[in-house]
Amino acid sequence: MSAFVSNTSILFVCALRGGRARIAESFARVLGNGALRTASACFEPGPIRGLPVRAMNEVGLELPGDPVSSVFQRYRSREAFDCVVGPCDESGTELCDLVRPNLETTCARRARLVRRDAGGFSLIEGAEDERLARAGRLRDRTGGLVEDLLIELGAEAPA
Repeated sequence: MSAFVSNTSILFVCALRGGRARIAESFARVLGNGALRTASACFEPGPIRGLPVRAMNEVGLELPGDPVSSVFQRYRSREAFDCVVGPCDESGTELCDLVRPNLETTCARRARLVRRDAGGFSLIEGAEDERLARAGRLRDRTGGLVEDLLIELGAEAPA
């Protein structure tokens, strides 16, 4: 991928514990080849376990073990981002929409808000092997959405 203008910063926001946001952040870090400043945030911080971790391990990526920062922690620290991405499903719409009207305040400067519907791990049901397969599809969809976003932000498609 080509370098991004002025070390583009992206915040991925998730309604619940931040599994989708952390996955998106991980993909952006890898696909951006270190040219991006990436972070994730959520509304209900807690450890990310189970399906998101196992799905990422399948493709050789490890999710950090520390909880994702809350949106409110990010606000208090006055972090600023060029782009804020909500990889939310319909169940998280109301929480994710809290960010939209307060985007300038939350991000401490004007940022571009992007909504990407990736679905949610909490909605996956079925037998264990079926759940892992669905989690893998969600992981891949999230990676594809991140790849599309990076192209929109000025990067070349990965080879």
